[in-house]
Amino acid sequence: MNFVLQPWQLLVVIDFLLTEVKLLKETHGKRRIRLSDDQPRQPATSRGLDRYPRVCPNSAMRLALMSRLRRTFARVQALLDDPRRRGIPLTFSEPCYWIIDRLSDQSVMLDFGLGFDADFSQAMIGRYGLRSFGFEPTQRHHAGLQEVVRRMNNRLVIHPWAIGGKTGTALFHESQQNVSGSMLADHWNIQRDTVKSYEVRVATITESLEVAPGARADLVKMDIEGSEYEAIDGTPSEILQRVDQWVIEFHHDYCQSASFSKTRRTIRLFKEAGFDCYTWDNINFLLYKRSLRA
Repeated sequence: MNFVLQPWQLLVVIDFLLTEVKLLKETHGKRRIRLSDDQPRQPATSRGLDRYPRVCPNSAMRLALMSRLRRTFARVQALLDDPRRRGIPLTFSEPCYWIIDRLSDQSVMLDFGLGFDADFSQAMIGRYGLRSFGFEPTQRHHAGLQEVVRRMNNRLVIHPWAIGGKTGTALFHESQQNVSGSMLADHWNIQRDTVKSYEVRVATITESLEVAPGARADLVKMDIEGSEYEAIDGTPSEILQRVDQWVIEFHHDYCQSASFSKTRRTIRLFKEAGFDCYTWDNINFLLYKRSLRA
C-alpha cells in the first residue's frame, strides 16, 4: 500500500524542523528565541515556566518550544475542523475574524467591544448591509464612534455598556496608551499602562440581546478583554442558541486570572449547546450552530 503524506502531516514535520533549528541556535548561543510571536503576550504566557525548575538555564527555550508546538497543533486542528470540508462557506473579515458566509441585509449582529472605530461592524455593514448593535464602555472612544454611526447611515447603534456576568455597574479601567481597557485589574494593559478608572453600566449577554429585534442575532462578535469567561459562564445554553454564530477573541494570554484550560472549558459549553468550533490561532474562535451545516 502506498503511503500518502497528508498536508497537515507535512505541516507538522516542517514546523518541527524549524523549531529544532531555532533550539539548536539557542543552545549554542547564536540567537535568543523570542518567547512569543506577539511580544505583549509574554508576561502572562511565561507563567508556564512554573512547571519547570527555576534553576533550568533553558527555561526560555522550553517556553518557546511549548508555544510553538501549541500553535502547530492549533493549525493542524484548524485544517481538520475547517467548515469548508463540510460544504459550509467560510470567509475572512478584517481585522482578524472568520465567519460563515450566510449573512444578508436582513441580518442582525451584536458587536461586544467596538474599539475606537468599530472596524468589524464597519466591515460587516459594508459587505452585507446588515444592522449592528455595538457595545463599548471606553469613554475616550465615544466621540469617534458617533462619527462612525453617522457614516454608517444609522445601520450601527451604539450602547456605552460593558458586557459581564451580572447586570449592574463595575469599575472599568481605561488604558491611556492602548485601545483596549478592561474591567479586570490583572489585564496586561492595565498593569503596565497609565489608567483612568470609572464606573460603567454592565449588561449580561441575555440583556444585550434584548436590544435586537426578536431578542436574537445572526452573528455576535465578542472582544471584551478577559470578561468573556464570566459573561459566557453566566449565560444559559438556550440564550447562546439565540445566536447563529459567535466570533470570540479569548484573552488567556493577556490576563493572569485566565488560562487556556479556561478557554477550553468555555468552548465546551458551546459544543454542549449545539455549536461547532473553528480556530486558526487558538485565540480567535468561530462557534457556529451545527444546523448551519445544512
